[in-house]
Parts: sequence; structure tokens; C-alpha cells
Amino acid sequence: MSRSMHLFIDTKSSLATLAQEVSSLLRINLQRRADAHETWYEYDDATTVLTLGTHDFENDRDMNFEDYRYDIELRALNLDTPEEREQRLADLVKVVYQKLKATQKYPLLLVDDLQVKLAEFSPQLAVVMPTPT
Repeated sequence: MSRSMHLFIDTKSSLATLAQEVSSLLRINLQRRADAHETWYEYDDATTVLTLGTHDFENDRDMNFEDYRYDIELRALNLDTPEEREQRLADLVKVVYQKLKATQKYPLLLVDDLQVKLAEFSPQLAVVMPTPT
């Protein structure tokens, strides 16, 4: 069974704009995908799948999914052992979370397999001090 991590993001930006920013930050090429019900963006390589789209998860315990407009789902695959998959997923999640956090632009919620909250981040509001006269 493939385990996934989810990074929920809140922004007023469109999905296309967010996909462009995530692509640039991670230096990957997110491809637009669509079916009859939704549009999302996806990146995959030999060991990684990253999808970005909207979600319809409801709040659960201390995880307020409804506060976040978008969801990045991360999965590792095609590795020989469960330990290798776990390590690849952990490395991937760390990079994606840290890069998005460093922008100081987005509220973030990092969740393991939609069951355990791992981290939450809210950007600090910049306080503009008046210039003394």
C-alpha cells in the first residue's frame, strides 16, 4: 500500500498561479491534468508523484482542512524496500514544506496519510512602522 503525505496550502491565487510558483520553487514541471470533474497539476518521475489541486476534505480533530484551499499530495514509489520509500517520501516532504514555508506567503498544514498533523505554519504579518519625523 502506498502511503502519502499531504501539504495543505491557503492562498487566494488561482490553481494555475500556485502551480507555476510551486514549479518554480521546486524546479519541476507540473503538468496540467483534467477530467470531467476537476483540474489538477501533476509531476512524476521514477520514484516520486506530486499532485496539486483543490480538495473536499472536512475538518477532522485538530486538522482544519477546510481552512486550506489547495492540497499537495506526495507519494514515493518504485523503490525496493518500504524503508527506501519512507526515506524518499520524508526527504521529499521536507524539501517541499521548507521551500513553501521560506516564501512566508502561505498558511501551511502538513499531514501524514490524512491522519496525523505533523506541522502547521502561518506567515508572520509584516508590521510597517511609521517613519519618525
